Amino acid sequence: TLFHLVLKSGYLPRACREWRSMDTAEKTWPACTKLFTFEDDDRQYEATLRNTGDYNSNMMTLLDNANSTANHLSDITNNCAHATTELDATNARVAKLEEQLTKALAALNANKNGEQKKTTLRTE
Repeated sequence: TLFHLVLKSGYLPRACREWRSMDTAEKTWPACTKLFTFEDDDRQYEATLRNTGDYNSNMMTLLDNANSTANHLSDITNNCAHATTELDATNARVAKLEEQLTKALAALNANKNGEQKKTTLRTE
């Protein structure tokens, strides 16, 4: 019978229990199709909910990963901005040192040339 096929399938255990609990007079074909159709629809609906739950769980994991990645990118961006600021400050210090060295070299060259002239003047 249909009942035995459904029972052996293991797909609709609630419907099988309900069918067994019914009086013999209630076990008609329309009652059978109504009960097992309803239970199968319910089984499919529950499976959809479980899959949706898995989907939502996976989506939450993906969102957590995306947020974590965004936070890491933000940290990297902040570190790059800080490094750029420090590099700009270092470049400014180097430019000042170059300016000071250029002035010092010019002064040394001026002294050297002046001493040579003095030496030259002395020897003449």
